[in-house]
Amino acid sequence: MIPDLKDLPYEQRLAKTKLWSREDIRTRADLIKVYKIIHGLLTVRFSTFFELSHNEKTRGHSLKLHKQELSYRQQIARQLCTQYAEASIGINITP
Repeated sequence: MIPDLKDLPYEQRLAKTKLWSREDIRTRADLIKVYKIIHGLLTVRFSTFFELSHNEKTRGHSLKLHKQELSYRQQIARQLCTQYAEASIGINITP
């Protein structure tokens, strides 16, 4: 850690070092993952998480997404992954 920034709050350290917040990094990673799923760059099936919107007004492209509701199985898997992450890291990440 930079000694001059040691006592500053997280937001001020980010501003001074011009780094992205953890939330921004996670959002960027999610967007990259969605791009890769849409364009078939990952082995994840597109239909597992998304479906194309049937809305005709897509402002110039055909890739408007409609987020599907999670199945009961997917909800349980998400909850278990979150609990595992919390236990292994030792923090609480659920709201």
